Amino acid sequence: HRFAHLIGTENVTGDNIENAKNCQAVFDGNNLENVSYSMFVNDTKDTQDINYGCDEVALNYEVCTTGVSAYNILFSIDTWPNVANLYYCDSCSGGTRDCFGCIGLRGKQFCILNKQYSKEEYEKLVGKIIIHMQKTGEWGDFFPIGLSPFGYNESLGDDFMPINKEEAVKIGANWLDIDYGLKYEVGVLSAA
Repeated sequence: HRFAHLIGTENVTGDNIENAKNCQAVFDGNNLENVSYSMFVNDTKDTQDINYGCDEVALNYEVCTTGVSAYNILFSIDTWPNVANLYYCDSCSGGTRDCFGCIGLRGKQFCILNKQYSKEEYEKLVGKIIIHMQKTGEWGDFFPIGLSPFGYNESLGDDFMPINKEEAVKIGANWLDIDYGLKYEVGVLSAA
């Protein structure tokens, strides 16, 4: 069996990669440079820990779903198209730039927690927030597991790394205690 599908690559590890240089642990992508620990990426460079990114993506870290001219996006999810300098944002799009901790913005700039600031106020406050987050150890990580609206036992995490309720609570995860009366036995789903 073929080890990996690497076409037109140099210094690359992963699988199903075309036209790439200096990439580690990348799966399913093309036209890449200096990308690591990522999957489903195209036309991306200088990026790490990204899942689903394409079309002129650069300088992104710990991002899920971004693309079409996404630049300098950190610790965010669903940020595209034409976005830049977003930190801890969710579902921001349409030219949103220079925002921190925002959700659902379109075409906005210099916002913190969805509140508009002047450029000077924004830069000053974001600097203070980042310094505080560095002191508390929060800066540099994706959204905490406790913010998930789902219980650990209803996520794919439980399929790949099963743990019990006590272990989930210990790592700060939510747990769903509802029994829907369904029972799964050897490939058969039935009412209990």
